[in-house]
Amino acid sequence: MEVYPGSGLSIPQLLQALEKAVGHSLTEARRTTFNMYETKWRQVEVLESFNGMKALVNELSPINCLPPEVLSAIPTYWSADSQGDLIRATHVCRYWRTTLTASPSLWNDIKSGNEARMRACIHRSQSYPLSVEIKHPGQEGVLSDAVLFRLKSLTLSLPVTNLTKPLGRLISPTPMLEEVSITLADSGDYLPVIKTGDFFMLSKLHLDGVHANFACLPAPHLMILHLENLQNNPRMPDLLQFLNSTPWLERMVLVNSGPEGDREPSEQVVRLMSLRALTLRGTVAKAKLLQHLAIPASADIDLVGRFNQRLDGVMEEFLPPCLDNLPVTSNFTSLSITSTSRSSCDINLSGNQGKLSVTVKNEHHRGMLGHGPLRPPTANLCLQRLTPLVLDTVTHLTIRRDPWGQQAFPEISAFREFLHQLPSLQSIDLVHCDFNSIHALNPVGVNLPFFRFLSIYVAPDAKVQLDLLSHLAKSKALVQCPLERVKFVFGSAARVMFSDSEMNGLKEHVQMVEVEAVDGNNVTGGL
Repeated sequence: MEVYPGSGLSIPQLLQALEKAVGHSLTEARRTTFNMYETKWRQVEVLESFNGMKALVNELSPINCLPPEVLSAIPTYWSADSQGDLIRATHVCRYWRTTLTASPSLWNDIKSGNEARMRACIHRSQSYPLSVEIKHPGQEGVLSDAVLFRLKSLTLSLPVTNLTKPLGRLISPTPMLEEVSITLADSGDYLPVIKTGDFFMLSKLHLDGVHANFACLPAPHLMILHLENLQNNPRMPDLLQFLNSTPWLERMVLVNSGPEGDREPSEQVVRLMSLRALTLRGTVAKAKLLQHLAIPASADIDLVGRFNQRLDGVMEEFLPPCLDNLPVTSNFTSLSITSTSRSSCDINLSGNQGKLSVTVKNEHHRGMLGHGPLRPPTANLCLQRLTPLVLDTVTHLTIRRDPWGQQAFPEISAFREFLHQLPSLQSIDLVHCDFNSIHALNPVGVNLPFFRFLSIYVAPDAKVQLDLLSHLAKSKALVQCPLERVKFVFGSAARVMFSDSEMNGLKEHVQMVEVEAVDGNNVTGGL
């Protein structure tokens, strides 16, 4: 029998031995593979048990004990800028994500941001009305026809090149649109224009730098109109036509907007009987809009006029449009007049039934005025223009003057004549006024039967203060005014000495004298 070299075994024996060895190795390999599968199966069982335990823990967790209707209501109490928090809340757990993403009312407020996120929010909002804010170029693509149909509120603040397309899309039906705010983020030769739109349900319209064809924009449910930086737009006929279609208008603000004067004369008068507040800011001529408005006596009027010319004639041009249109039944109870110089004056009338605020300012630099003093003084012009008003309900009067100004405010004759209109006057506050204002209170020829309280806020000029007290004590300007109380308040620069004779002289005519120093001033004297 042939023997395999070096092994001492025959070839059949060697083959048998090799077969036995390979079989043993295969058996071990099969056993190892089986053990590996068995280990893996055990790992799967352990993992399933762990997941089951984790799911049980999640189910028992307090955050999962909230009913879906409660959990979905929590984000409604967050601030308007917390949409990022809402997105983070969807990553807390599967239950939260399922609940929050299935609540469309949480996703209908679309804030300007990542366009993909904006589209995701639009998708999750399902059929709910949308509030969309776009402040970055390139995001206006989200305003599809489907979005416009569900649009409830739209806020745009974009450059002119990015505004043209979305403004043109407003032609599409927008039956739910209630609020529109459009701002031109840059300036250029071309101004975007809203030509037409579906604004039937619109309640608030705010345009800043964006013109509109108001003749083609009926808004019968409009309650707030705010226009800024539209220069001479809209024209008077278009604006009056538009206002005539807004019977529920409550607030109107025109800042550097609206018709300029009477370039297009119109006799039309629009009745805005729901109007509560009217603000006109810009050039003096814009106040002429009031000639075409009939508004309730309870409306608040705020007028700020700006001009680049001398005051002569300007006050007569500016104040009549507003004052002559005020109802004579306005129940004003407080009147405040402030003069800062000959070129600026504020008037504020307030009360239970109405409020009027008038401000006229000269934009000239103080060093550019020239031409000598402006006559007549602004304060006197204001008082003259207030003369036609019925002010018999005013009980409190405040007169304020710039403490560093040179003008005595107001002149005695004008002030005394004006006091004839205030038969119900009970108290007067004089702020930084000089003796002329006090002397005008001498009731010779002025009947103030209810006048009892006088407060004097003295200008920070020691000489003026001493002169004022001396006049009060010695000139007997208040002899015929049976005052109950006179109060002196001294400003930050005051160091006033009251002599006993001056104080006693004043006390002869006043039941009670109060002296108050602010900012730690030195005030001496008996009361």
